[in-house]
Amino acid sequence: MNPSPHPLPRTLVPLADESLPGFLLRLAHRLDLAPAQLIWRIGLGGSKPGRPTPAKHLLMLEAGQQKAFAEAAKITTADAEALTLFPFLERYPPLTRALVRQGSPARPRHLFPAGILITYSRFCPHCLIGDGSPVQNRFGGSWRRQWRLAVSFACMEHNVFLRHDCPACGLPAMSGQADSSPSLLPASPTPGLHPAQCRNRVITGERTGICGQRLDQAAPPATELTATMANLQRTLLDQLAASHPADRAFQQFADLHVLSAIIKAAWPSSLHLVPKELRPELAQHVAEQDSLALADWPHERNRGRKTAIAWSTPPTDARAQAGLLAAAERLASRPPAPHHDPLVPLLHKIEAQPNERWDDTWLVLARDSSPSLRQRIDHDYRLEFPALWVRRGAPDQWVAATHRSDALVEPVIAVRDRGFLAEHIPQSLPPAWLAHFAEHTGIPRHMSSLLKRVVPVQLVQSVTGEDFHEAARFLGIPTEWITEKPRVLHPIRLNSRWRDFDFPGAIDHLAEHIAAQDAPADFLARRRLFNDWQLEDRAWEQLRRLHRGKGPQPTDWTRDSASTLIWSRVTGSEYLLAPTFRGSPPASPSLSRTSTALRTLTHWDTRATSRQPNYPAIFEAAEALAVQIAEAADAHAQ
Repeated sequence: MNPSPHPLPRTLVPLADESLPGFLLRLAHRLDLAPAQLIWRIGLGGSKPGRPTPAKHLLMLEAGQQKAFAEAAKITTADAEALTLFPFLERYPPLTRALVRQGSPARPRHLFPAGILITYSRFCPHCLIGDGSPVQNRFGGSWRRQWRLAVSFACMEHNVFLRHDCPACGLPAMSGQADSSPSLLPASPTPGLHPAQCRNRVITGERTGICGQRLDQAAPPATELTATMANLQRTLLDQLAASHPADRAFQQFADLHVLSAIIKAAWPSSLHLVPKELRPELAQHVAEQDSLALADWPHERNRGRKTAIAWSTPPTDARAQAGLLAAAERLASRPPAPHHDPLVPLLHKIEAQPNERWDDTWLVLARDSSPSLRQRIDHDYRLEFPALWVRRGAPDQWVAATHRSDALVEPVIAVRDRGFLAEHIPQSLPPAWLAHFAEHTGIPRHMSSLLKRVVPVQLVQSVTGEDFHEAARFLGIPTEWITEKPRVLHPIRLNSRWRDFDFPGAIDHLAEHIAAQDAPADFLARRRLFNDWQLEDRAWEQLRRLHRGKGPQPTDWTRDSASTLIWSRVTGSEYLLAPTFRGSPPASPSLSRTSTALRTLTHWDTRATSRQPNYPAIFEAAEALAVQIAEAADAHAQ
């Protein structure tokens, strides 16, 4: 029976970006224990020492295990979590698919998508040597977490491509043996090995043993890491950092997944996209996969066939993966015009028939990829490929299926290049745009509050092809505004109330009006830049002094009104989502309308009527300040 973990007599401080397997190898070496014994003592093993440790621990540790491990190793629970891939959950789609089931909290699912190198690790020999400190001279350097992600192909510290194989046995590092089941550490019952020694099982004649080759003495791949490839690797790794917006990273990695599959499916027509120095390695990988696809597999190995031959499965060799990612990155860049899109010729080379080699490619496109990529593929390919994702779009990944009722039916809007991007659409329709839309449809003024919220979503749909939930999420509209009753936001429904109005035509007309404008604002960038912006003390004091009229003097509520007005004008966003209201009880938008600050904003919005708005001088100065801030932000972005 596995004992309750007790603090170990000695421990180590985890290294930067160290993986759980690497930390366990170094700690076992320091304690002169077989890794299996250590794993059992800290509560991560099975009922007895020596049993294979589940590979799922590489992805995350469940709460009880993480706490017990941290206490035994005398590290914090945050340090224990940082040894796993869990911190990348919101940024890396394969990890999300491995850990998140819709409607449930994250937990290991024994599902290992191809984007995670669960059965082996790439490595940099120089990193395994260590940094020259006494501790690393004795126990070795870091087996890094990032080496377990398919998008990691180079070491930025030593400016070399990563290795994937042991120079002695030829097997991928940390793989154990061919056809073995995934485990956290290969050969864990074997004691006495240095953390940098190869733990793969090899067969010599009739004997089976451990390879034991020192991987820190292996030479990196001879292929030179060019500046271009180093910049690509640095960009990809930056997207995994906490400072990078998680939603953008998630979509960009999903785009690379889809485009990589298309590149291999269209091979060799896509060869020209790959850097010349990396073409041989990628060509060899594609040839090997094609050969496996044509081969007859034994019945007992058929379960691994789909992963082995899938176009979305990354190459084992880091150089082949680098060439594939470089080609995918070239395709990911939005073309200046649809007829210049280099993706189109590749799509025409792909057989328009279902094929098991696509694996989850189209699901990833529909569920995780960027609206831009989905639009580009859908625009040219929707009539050729018979898949549901091009007909109906994808269900929202984070919204329960019960919320997607027949009541949410939006007009059918033609998706095409309209001369502007989804980023150029504000969250709330500006008064001038609203007037233009209402004039074309003849909709009564009392419907304007609905239109200013719904039409931006419809505009995003018209350029991306997203469903209503996806388009609203792109604009930063809370999911509960759409899914909870009573709904604050919902699509315009084509029923008897609207039968006299040509909504698709009005959307087209407004889109033409927007496209005719010079230098459209990037509202997506503004929403991110001003996410937590509020009016500073000095600026408010200048505004407050402008009030000269009789009646009540400006208060903190007035300041909230001015701050919200400026933020809303700059970002094109809803008042209720401003930082001044965010997180303040009550949370329900319908209840928060009663606040004094919001009533002041309502008065300011009705300034065109006979009613005199409160604090008119403050209002006018706030409007002017919003224009200045927006212009400065746009100039800085350029």
